[in-house]
Amino acid sequence: MKKKLLSIVLCMVMLFSLCSGVFAADDSELTTLVKLVKGRLQIPEEYTEFYSNARNAVGQKTYTLTWSTADGDAKREMSVNVLSNGEILSFDSYDSERDYDKKGFAPFGKDEYEKLATEWISKVNPTYIAELAKECDINIGTVHSNTVYVNFSREKSGIRVDGNYININLDKYTGKVISMYSNWSRPKEIKAADGAITQEEAAKILGEKAALKLRYHKLRDENRAVLMYTPENSYMKIDAFTGEDFEVEFIDDEVEEGEYDSAGGGAAMAPSMSDSATNEKAEVTLTDKELQGIEELESLLSKAALTSIIRKMSNTEVASFDVKTVNYRRIETGGKVSYVAIINLAKDNKSGSVTLNAETGELISFSTYLPYNRYKKQKVKFERMESNALQFIRTWASDIIEKVKNFNENQESEYFYFTHNENGIEYRGNYVNMRVDKETGKILSFSKSWDKDIVFDSADGILTQEEATAKYTESAPPELLYIANKRVKYASNNAEELALIYKFPDDAPQYIDAKTGAAYDWNMGQQPDIAPEDYVLQSDLRGHWAENIVRTLAENGIILSVEETFRPDEAIKQKELALLINCFEGGAKPYEIPESEYGWYIDRLIHRSVIKEKERNPEKLVTREETATYLVRLFGFGEAAELTGIFKTGFSDEASISSDKIGYVAIAKALKLVSGNGGKFNPKNNVTRAELAAMLYNSLDK
Repeated sequence: MKKKLLSIVLCMVMLFSLCSGVFAADDSELTTLVKLVKGRLQIPEEYTEFYSNARNAVGQKTYTLTWSTADGDAKREMSVNVLSNGEILSFDSYDSERDYDKKGFAPFGKDEYEKLATEWISKVNPTYIAELAKECDINIGTVHSNTVYVNFSREKSGIRVDGNYININLDKYTGKVISMYSNWSRPKEIKAADGAITQEEAAKILGEKAALKLRYHKLRDENRAVLMYTPENSYMKIDAFTGEDFEVEFIDDEVEEGEYDSAGGGAAMAPSMSDSATNEKAEVTLTDKELQGIEELESLLSKAALTSIIRKMSNTEVASFDVKTVNYRRIETGGKVSYVAIINLAKDNKSGSVTLNAETGELISFSTYLPYNRYKKQKVKFERMESNALQFIRTWASDIIEKVKNFNENQESEYFYFTHNENGIEYRGNYVNMRVDKETGKILSFSKSWDKDIVFDSADGILTQEEATAKYTESAPPELLYIANKRVKYASNNAEELALIYKFPDDAPQYIDAKTGAAYDWNMGQQPDIAPEDYVLQSDLRGHWAENIVRTLAENGIILSVEETFRPDEAIKQKELALLINCFEGGAKPYEIPESEYGWYIDRLIHRSVIKEKERNPEKLVTREETATYLVRLFGFGEAAELTGIFKTGFSDEASISSDKIGYVAIAKALKLVSGNGGKFNPKNNVTRAELAAMLYNSLDK
């Protein structure tokens, strides 16, 4: 358990989003940015390797700058996406010496992690600070995670900006920021909230648009389907002033280069590199590798030059296509560095992709994507296609033909989705998928999933759709939000405006019980979703010696029980021990698993040689020496414990420990999993629930 297995996972490949345009940088811009970023992030001197990529995201020059150590036993790397105005969009780092297998408790509280993340943002993107929402989401995870996730959303005048956020990931044990990603719109115009409709008015409009549908849904642990209302359009947005449907407006035309390079555009715009930024870079010097990388990137072919080459590709469709996005990509093969330009094109409903050498213009590849079989004619009427599908079901699945129905008749599609019709109410858990050729009427595909043993609840006494809608809007009051509007797809940073909308919250319920009106998320009330902050310490643990142990485990994601009582002094059976070990390792929690399935977790431990086949005895009360044996094997010291004649436990009752378990108890003591009571180990005593919790607790780094 103290043994550390270093798994090196290098995930520093930066994937560029598809944004339009490419540019030839001004001579000083990239140099200025490298100095600025290097100063803000305090790139260590040992990061001697450097390279950069670039793209133009709808008028915004965006660079990827990567520093790393030279090849050797220890590999470290930092990579940054930064706009031409000095705004850092993302940051990622890798350190091969970081202990990715470390297990333990978080040394800091949520307030400390939030403070560390906020201080980092203040240094790296100071213009963000004033608009961070007052509350942030912090996920410390379990004892098995080594990363803490701090997610900030953005607010303008107290109104949240939908889709704008900063995600900060910190090393749980050091508090050091290891990565960051932001999505932060810079609009020219921000709508004021004066004159917006009320939340109640929005709820009435959105409730009607949600179009709740009555369907049967199967309970997970029962062979029974219950009636639930589900919203068909829970993600609808409405204009906060008119109440009409709202769709984000996308601008088709590209923004001219340089439009966003200056600080113009009002207070909402992120400032360009100001005098203070210039002062930042003035204190930073560049290495020969950094100067070489800058020179390489600035020598690449411009968008205009690349487009000119494509226009000369006669006798191809792509020659007439519009250039939509161009990305530079650095390739290193056999010590030789080259750059390619990947140009994505489109025209009408056709698209293509061309890859050129970004230095020489040499054609590497191109592809054209046309609509699937665009000349196909509709020769068979929809009614005939559906009839053919039903006839096929009648022949090959005659036992369900009376229950199938196409609840969603799309007469433009070759695909049919038949579902279970129970007294006029749909049940999607039973279905038949088919594809019918619209030229020939032949069946092209068929698949079926159908459980004939499900019992369907009666439809008597259910709520009307209007009553269910009222319950839904009551449980999920609409939110007033800003949203980035008038922007190019995949480039929300360049929104022309922040518009005001109403929509249901992201955590709106997915089900309304058709009989009680209760609102449920995906689990339909069948399974408690207990977060660490929701855990309530059981009354029989208060004042018990294991109180702090169980509480600390729960705060770190290991919730061993949510029953009314913990029963800390109750002896534990082998099957319960196996389940609690699974919970400790981050698997299913005890309250999620019916007792009839406990045996599966013993089989899992047998497969891993934690419990031997001959030791399998689910109902047996487990002794202290047996528990020590299982845990020592679990943590990888089983082979050492099997050695004979070399171990001494130091317990006064060592003679009563089974001879084949002396090594296990000695190692368990050395690892501080177990301790004695008055110098005794009491090996044959049954282990209690509290004692097992303590042993698991003791296995972790504090």
